[in-house]
Amino acid sequence: MLIYKLRRKTDGLFSTGCLCPYFTKLGKVWKSIPYIKTHLRQLKDPEVYAECEVVEYEITEKTIYPLDEVKKDLPDRADQVEIAYREKMQKRKKPCKHAVII
Repeated sequence: MLIYKLRRKTDGLFSTGCLCPYFTKLGKVWKSIPYIKTHLRQLKDPEVYAECEVVEYEITEKTIYPLDEVKKDLPDRADQVEIAYREKMQKRKKPCKHAVII
């Protein structure tokens, strides 16, 4: 699979796309050169790309990991929320005004 980016030659940063692009380390990925051409036609200031070039990358599938294997060490989201809430309540000096004391 091929992807494309617009790179500024002076510093190697990549365009973020949009009507008034800026440049970052990651930038935007386009699926094809026609998409870049469409982007260039829509620019408010075409001179923003005066010192740029189109870079083509080839993306290849390397390794496939079963999702269950990746997720096995993740704590349950509900547990994380409960722990964060308890820690927050412990930091308070007085109980929450909505707390019910039994």
